[in-house]
Amino acid sequence: MTATRIHREVKPYLIGYSICVLIASGLFFWYTTPWYYPLAWFSAQVSLLLFTLYFFRYRDAALPEEFSSQSLLSPADGHVVALEPSLHEDLDALRLSIYLHGTDTHLIRIPCSGKVVNVTYHPGKHLVAFNPKSSLLNERLEVGIEHANGKIVTLTLVAGLLARRIKPYIKVGQEVHAGEELGYILLGSRVDMDIPNSFQPSVELNQEVFSSESILGDWS
Repeated sequence: MTATRIHREVKPYLIGYSICVLIASGLFFWYTTPWYYPLAWFSAQVSLLLFTLYFFRYRDAALPEEFSSQSLLSPADGHVVALEPSLHEDLDALRLSIYLHGTDTHLIRIPCSGKVVNVTYHPGKHLVAFNPKSSLLNERLEVGIEHANGKIVTLTLVAGLLARRIKPYIKVGQEVHAGEELGYILLGSRVDMDIPNSFQPSVELNQEVFSSESILGDWS
């Protein structure tokens, strides 16, 4: 695996954190309080800062040597929780879902090179992300990528119970390459992939996968 870095999405949170610390420092300075009040507050803030930095960590893309133009990379860190027919009855496709725990990195990457043909945002509920119904009912972002073989892979970035923000980095018509950044989901969530049925998965249920490093399978 490559070296771990801190993603740029952390900047607004660090700015907010700094403002809170400055305001609280002023209050503790001007008003006399028992010594353990500021100690407890600053301890909590340090813990929050460390978790925030940990949450926004990520690695540079590291495509495996065996990756080919007919392969699909994992777009996310997490565990495979579904390998079944697509929930969309009009699609002859395999549904492959990856659940991201709160401790997984939440930077989503492009699974294959191609052209972005669809970016659609759907407002919705915030059910827990491991609930199968969350794929159709939760707030989500659908991204369609047309592969060079003409097949379209649809990724659905699903917000979870605590996730309130999905930020895409791509747009319709854009040419993308495997391993590039697709978007970011904040807190627990999942990524669903609808893949045309000629695809042969090489992963199993509950298997841990890593963004841009794990191969999900190949087209036959």
